[in-house]
Amino acid sequence: MVVLRYRRAEGLTVADTRDDHLHWLYVSPDGIVCVRRGGATTYLAPGTGFWATRGHVHQIASLSAACVLRVGLREAPPALEDVGAAPVEVPAAVLDALLDVARPGVSEEAGLAARAVLTAGVGASSAIAPPEERGAGTGSGLGAGYARRVAAALSADPADDTTLQEWADRLHISAKTLQRDFIREFATSYTEWRSRLRLQAARALLRTLPVKETAHRVGYASASAFVGAFTREFGETPGRWARH
Repeated sequence: MVVLRYRRAEGLTVADTRDDHLHWLYVSPDGIVCVRRGGATTYLAPGTGFWATRGHVHQIASLSAACVLRVGLREAPPALEDVGAAPVEVPAAVLDALLDVARPGVSEEAGLAARAVLTAGVGASSAIAPPEERGAGTGSGLGAGYARRVAAALSADPADDTTLQEWADRLHISAKTLQRDFIREFATSYTEWRSRLRLQAARALLRTLPVKETAHRVGYASASAFVGAFTREFGETPGRWARH
């Protein structure tokens, strides 16, 4: 088992990765992890991990300076053998064991003990399906790639207020071309896609942050505007959703 620990002021980004030798588990004890695969974006709250069986392409990013653990395994836990790539709940005992062995100079015995805790603690009953998304979900693959590039950048920073025209300028295309590519790829406009992405990220942030701070972290100028948008999208207020 390989356990790598990352904490960077600007957040962590792991570009498109495919490993044909190791299975990988990513989890943060104190921050939000963003997972992109196949054009779909999922945000994971602290304590919820992402499991990628060997051979699955994935991209990982953390929002802000979160601690992220990246755990490589040669053998999958028995109950996850049929889970290709999906979010999984990581119990507190497993998280504590991983944090303990992420320190320098840990003995082989401690590493083996942590692997045993991980194998026993993360199971099929812990596997959870990604939330159903509209607009910010899986791309169709019909676009020219421009919208996917913008989507990947925004997924790592939902509060980014770059306009459609500014993105188009960076890509050396017209705003109309980029807008058409968003519609072909995601069946929605750039503005609508970004709004839904922000609200998706907010659901993960609300697990640990108050409403006002969550609103700021996902790019809303005021808490009232955020509450209104969240309620229209999900049918309940952020405060009520966070109490579930």
